[in-house]
Amino acid sequence: MKQVNAAGNTAQQATRPELPPAFRRFLTTGESVYWGDSKPYNGSWVASRRVRDNFGRLLPVKKKVSRDLDIIKRWIEDQRKTDHRQLTPESGQTLEQWYEFLRTNEWPIKLADQTIGLKEGRWKNHCQSYLGHLRLDRIDKMKVRSWLKELEDRGVGLPTITECRRDLHSMFETAVEVYEILDKNPCRKIATKESGPRTRTSVSPELAKTVIQTAFDKRAKYDHQPRPGEVPGWIIGMVATAFYAGLRKGELQALTWEQIDRDRRVITVNRAVRRDRSGRLSVGLPKCDKSRQIPITDELLRIIEATTTTREGLVWPTDAKRGFRDGAPVVNVKPTCKVNHWFIQLRDNCGLPGTMVFRDTRSTFATWLNQLSLGPVTITEILGHESIRTTRTHYVDVNDPAIIDAREKFAALVA
Repeated sequence: MKQVNAAGNTAQQATRPELPPAFRRFLTTGESVYWGDSKPYNGSWVASRRVRDNFGRLLPVKKKVSRDLDIIKRWIEDQRKTDHRQLTPESGQTLEQWYEFLRTNEWPIKLADQTIGLKEGRWKNHCQSYLGHLRLDRIDKMKVRSWLKELEDRGVGLPTITECRRDLHSMFETAVEVYEILDKNPCRKIATKESGPRTRTSVSPELAKTVIQTAFDKRAKYDHQPRPGEVPGWIIGMVATAFYAGLRKGELQALTWEQIDRDRRVITVNRAVRRDRSGRLSVGLPKCDKSRQIPITDELLRIIEATTTTREGLVWPTDAKRGFRDGAPVVNVKPTCKVNHWFIQLRDNCGLPGTMVFRDTRSTFATWLNQLSLGPVTITEILGHESIRTTRTHYVDVNDPAIIDAREKFAALVA
């Protein structure tokens, strides 16, 4: 910006630019870039870095002055490589040590906390014991293929195997491209088997009723301390409500007694546990921001009342001291991991098909509604979908008796 001084001469005044958000995310702990307003840094970017060596000693502050942010960025990258020059294959770095370095220095500035947590789980469960002790320069394509085959033999699902391979590929890619401590990535051009679309598993109303009754027979005396072979009462209520009302998992977790109209026998679904882009769980509107009302039977209401001890607030609150944001108050909902775990226990101990997942209870409900000939529009409204295509493609299962009945009716029509 030009400024005219008292003598009438035009002077150049340095403006203070804003540091781009993308550049802020590039910086790690102990690094900062600021605009110099006084000599000798007036009108230039100043980069400072504070690092500790292997003995914990704080190294002197390093500074770089430039008007170009690209030069600053290259200087910071060079300093990072210099600080970690001990991370070389010759020094005996193992994959586990490299994983700890990435988890501490790289991932916190690039990935959400939820993503880091998922990576940590896959590392501990599927990778650490097999590859963690090996040196980086000793891992080749043969070892990677052998590791993937080991996961497949252990019965690990194809989606999980694919994510594990991506995690390992990303770790080696960082070692090759960013820190240049390896010449090549052993995970390149190694593909995993593609998993096709999962087949829905629907059950009959008779089997669902038998499973619920069996679950009540195996109900634990104390929900917080089930014995082997027992299931807590709250998971029985959730599964029954999913079967007979078609609620989603997040809607069941956030279900309150205020949503249940006992006189009209209706559940108003207007809240659910959702996860935002940062990985934070919160209670808000259901999927598609669409509320709906679902009629329920007297039997389902009896099951709900029998599987909980509360009559206000959350129907199935958690015992853990853990909350999620719901506007101003904090509510305690059942964690998703607990719901998944105890559904598997109920499935294996009470007679549900082994391929069934929690979402299939909602598909089963949609299939039952279709068998009642309610029509796609009505089923779509009850399930809370935005389009009929979603209901037909992903939820409704046309069984063989319905196809045979349609064929017989068509044969009678054209005869």
